[in-house]
Amino acid sequence: MPTIRYALQDGTAVTGTTTIISEFKNPGPLLNWTYKIGFESGKNQQLQDLNMEHGPIQHWTDLRDTAGDQGTLIHDYAEKHILGEIYEMPSDEIVLAAHLKFKEWWSQQDYKVEWTEKNMVSEKLKYGGCPDVLAIQESDHFAKVLIDFKTGKAIYPETILQMGAYDNLIHETQGFHCDKAIIVRIPKDNRKIETKIFSSSQLKLGFKQFDLLRKAHINNFKLKKIFEKRKRKK
Repeated sequence: MPTIRYALQDGTAVTGTTTIISEFKNPGPLLNWTYKIGFESGKNQQLQDLNMEHGPIQHWTDLRDTAGDQGTLIHDYAEKHILGEIYEMPSDEIVLAAHLKFKEWWSQQDYKVEWTEKNMVSEKLKYGGCPDVLAIQESDHFAKVLIDFKTGKAIYPETILQMGAYDNLIHETQGFHCDKAIIVRIPKDNRKIETKIFSSSQLKLGFKQFDLLRKAHINNFKLKKIFEKRKRKK
């Protein structure tokens, strides 16, 4: 996904939710994935397919970027579908298979989309975020549901921090808390759609943890400035 610039009303730039979380995120899954790609590069079918489609792959980052591009497309097509837009089906086979799974899953839900991809900034806590979807679920007493699409290998624990931070942004800018949040993982392989639901109380807990990281992010910035000053003095 492209980087979004968040700013306060006076124009002061602030850091985004996912940037703050990523600063303290466990790098294990990415490192394991990178090792696996490198170890199996000689026999990995995905690499062979990419070689045929995009030309020789020289570095693991090429595969990472291709996977990221596919993830962005899957996300974009999901948004087009839930908004009822007219669009051509994707030509990429992986994206197409993922999108067909998503369409089938969405057809079984009763969400009424209120908005998608809304950029928000907390003037109070000075951070930004862009929640994917806010929907109303009629079958659950017209609950306000925050929906986020993922295309990675799993639903990771830090997603509850992200959803908690988004719920706080919605409360500050829209005037209400979400009744729940749901992570919808749209896999790029032959696995089924995976979901994880967070209750309102779990969202509040996620926000508390996020706020600790937000404060640590600010302190890290101040500490870096101290060392930069020391280097200049030398």
